[in-house]
Amino acid sequence: MDDWEAMVKQRDELVRQYWESKRQTSWPVFQTLTSAQRRREYAKQDRLLDQYGEILPAVPVSRCPICGEVLSYLFDPFGLDGPWWHTGKLAEYALPEEPHFRLLQGGIDFHGRSPAEAEVHRTVRPGPGVPFVIPRLLDLPGMRAVLSSVVLPHGDTAYLTAYFSPDPIHGALLHQPWARIDYEVLDEGGENQGWGVANDLWDFELGTWIENGKLAWILPGDDTFSLHTDGPCPYLDLPGVRAPQSVERGKVSTLDLPTGEPPQPFD
Repeated sequence: MDDWEAMVKQRDELVRQYWESKRQTSWPVFQTLTSAQRRREYAKQDRLLDQYGEILPAVPVSRCPICGEVLSYLFDPFGLDGPWWHTGKLAEYALPEEPHFRLLQGGIDFHGRSPAEAEVHRTVRPGPGVPFVIPRLLDLPGMRAVLSSVVLPHGDTAYLTAYFSPDPIHGALLHQPWARIDYEVLDEGGENQGWGVANDLWDFELGTWIENGKLAWILPGDDTFSLHTDGPCPYLDLPGVRAPQSVERGKVSTLDLPTGEPPQPFD
């Protein structure tokens, strides 16, 4: 067994143990536990999440158009049962240290597959089924984006958009990342300023952003991660779901597109 296979096996076991413990502390089973038993289960869940976060693979996903460094991102490509896919960031993991990286957004084309493994979650928000950009972000000073794709082990295709800028940008001007419904707002120095939720418009018409130099791409399957800014772009006009997807107990549905209006969290 090679290191990759061993990591996947360890990942699968940690995920299995976490959700088994989670069931023990969910209604109605938790009513059968004593206070001490519940505390032990909660401590076990914290320990399993820590271990899971420590083994998440750093997946090469993009290349910075400013300094040329390959961007690797910690996420769980092996199935939507992983705690990484929880909308509220259950597992702790480090963000890339690439100095120009600002945000990773994305979506998944399931190619008709029903991601039944996600049934352990109440909800997963994997994004749409085709690439998109967030115009407001690209209008920020110096911001540029790079499109790429990753074929996941289940056969799904993840379409990713990584945003980069030459200078730091206050987190209040950014957006929640891929698969999250909110985000930690950090100032230009990396200090926590609270939490935010964005409701910015999406744009699936990518050609204009390529023409104005705001958007580059990496060819599917290119493990050299070479950047392209001209020629045929393989991410234009792809067929697929052009709306936020929501996986509820393993079944895929769609939500309304963001309106651009300020979010109303108490509505």
